[in-house]
Amino acid sequence: MNSTIYLKVKPSCTLYQPKVYLKDIAEVWCSDSKSCAKVCQLSLGSVSDTKIFSVLELIGAVEKEFPNATIETLGATDVVVTYEKDSSIKKFDYLKAIFACVLSFIGAAFAIMTFNYDGNISEIFKTLTMILTGTKPQGLSVMEISYMIGLPVGILVFFNHFSKLKESKDPTPIEVQMKLYNDNLYQTMAEKKEEK
Repeated sequence: MNSTIYLKVKPSCTLYQPKVYLKDIAEVWCSDSKSCAKVCQLSLGSVSDTKIFSVLELIGAVEKEFPNATIETLGATDVVVTYEKDSSIKKFDYLKAIFACVLSFIGAAFAIMTFNYDGNISEIFKTLTMILTGTKPQGLSVMEISYMIGLPVGILVFFNHFSKLKESKDPTPIEVQMKLYNDNLYQTMAEKKEEK
């Protein structure tokens, strides 16, 4: 085969079987569909936990089978492959997620309450109501009720997680931070491999 093989390498992938094929970690394209199918089925060995494959290893595996082919790579220079023995989510993972949600909720509620107490929000609202209406408020004022409704609504709109309320298809701030974290994680793992 004298054609060009294009490999678009993914930065990471999770597998649920230990054997790693080229199609698992890269998109493959070449003009000959039969050769393309063979390239996709190239075995790169197996993984027991986490392994980093260099793009040079991928090129070597393809050249071994197709010595006359030209190989062009796109995308990542290293691939972090993670093997998970069981694809089903365990009950303990659900409990950990529920615990993290409850803990986050309590922490956020505590932070908002301490902010309101430090800023003396209730007195500020009473003073503003008295200035604007000329009467001393009894119980909850309209401003306090608006604040209680507006605070959670503002948080929900800011994090942009509800598809019907979404103004755009842009990623949320949390999704952006998770992407940056994953990119930094994969880059650090690849750099550690190069140091060895």
